[in-house]
Amino acid sequence: MCVETHKGTHKSEIVLKHHAKREHIVVNKPLLEMEKKLPENIFFRVSLTSIVNITAIRTIHRNVQYTLTLTNGYRIQIPRTGYKLLISFMEKIYETII
Repeated sequence: MCVETHKGTHKSEIVLKHHAKREHIVVNKPLLEMEKKLPENIFFRVSLTSIVNITAIRTIHRNVQYTLTLTNGYRIQIPRTGYKLLISFMEKIYETII
């Protein structure tokens, strides 16, 4: 699961587990408000427009761009800073070095 914003609006889109089936919900709330309601040990804000469930991350690709692939196949482009912060967060949560 992840939460992303729609450009130029205060609407957030929640992508559910079965994204391929187009299961998502559009909520008329800012991402910051959604972030406050989510458990902070499971969800992490990777960019200005995206929050991800770290247990739903399948792979992290580090090429020219940084891309997360979730267990449902959904892909999210993240900035380098978001990548570094995510890795630090995951190392802290899982008590290991990635």
